[in-house]
Amino acid sequence: MNEAELKALPDSKAEAKEQGAGFYYTGEPCGSGHDCERSVTTGCVKCTANREKRNASGKNLPNSGYKGVNKKNTLKNDAFQKYSKYYQRGK
Repeated sequence: MNEAELKALPDSKAEAKEQGAGFYYTGEPCGSGHDCERSVTTGCVKCTANREKRNASGKNLPNSGYKGVNKKNTLKNDAFQKYSKYYQRGK
């Protein structure tokens, strides 16, 4: 969005809810430093987009703070796959 469009948005979340708008612009950066519009329901639009990309790909994005796959779940899946091979063979 350009600056004119951002200035036309409500200034706070409360104002946006009153007006029935889905987005607002405070003029201040979010906690991650993005200076963009915010959704009434999910917050910063760029943070939300990064979160959705991270969840869809399951991979680490730069500066996202994402730690990766839980090792316990990986070990359980490996054990299940080994067990299911023997189970399917009838051993």
